[in-house]
Amino acid sequence: IFKGMLALNSFSKKTKLIARVTRSFSTTVNVIQVDFKEILEQPKSLYPKIEEAYGNDGVGAMVVNNIPSFPEKRRRLLPYAQKVARLEKEVLESLEAPEYFYSIGWSHGKEKFKGKPDMLKGSYYACPLGDNFKMIKADGQLTHFHNKWPKPGQLDGFEEAFKDLGQFINSVGIKVATNLDKYIKSRCSTYTDGLIEKHLKESQRTTGRLLHYFPVTEEIDTTDMKW
Repeated sequence: IFKGMLALNSFSKKTKLIARVTRSFSTTVNVIQVDFKEILEQPKSLYPKIEEAYGNDGVGAMVVNNIPSFPEKRRRLLPYAQKVARLEKEVLESLEAPEYFYSIGWSHGKEKFKGKPDMLKGSYYACPLGDNFKMIKADGQLTHFHNKWPKPGQLDGFEEAFKDLGQFINSVGIKVATNLDKYIKSRCSTYTDGLIEKHLKESQRTTGRLLHYFPVTEEIDTTDMKW
């Protein structure tokens, strides 16, 4: 987990709420926090924190603080969440990918919460590492995917900002993976060197999700959707 989330909306009040929830979650379940400098230096003193975070009693997550240039990249992208949601209906429909079950491009009202379409948020999904990628499905078939982006002049700068932050987050994740591999190797001599790092570097299906939260209106049924 990186302090500051890609999937934040562009409304200040809700952003503050999510920030409070994040801090509360960290306190309640004791999420381990490390400094980015520790991740780079890869000291063995980091091993107890890794074990506490990912061991049997851990929550499977670790917060990385003080990542240089992350706030700037985040601030560059987040305003686009609202801008995407305000595009013309025809443009948004052209950015949908029902053939990929709306897991690429724009998605609004396609997900369900307690059996009802969730109209309170819109999502934009894309692989920040490349526009064309492939994945082997459960039936063994190789499927090719491609990102969907607004055409030139529709939302200039959005694609670049999305990829910039997504690639940066992925690069930090790889640095974390390097430390995880070294920790595991210290506990298991037969462990394959750099296994987790290798998987992250070679993955073609890394997905970023940018969220926009719509204002609650009378037209939206919010029964049982409070959080």
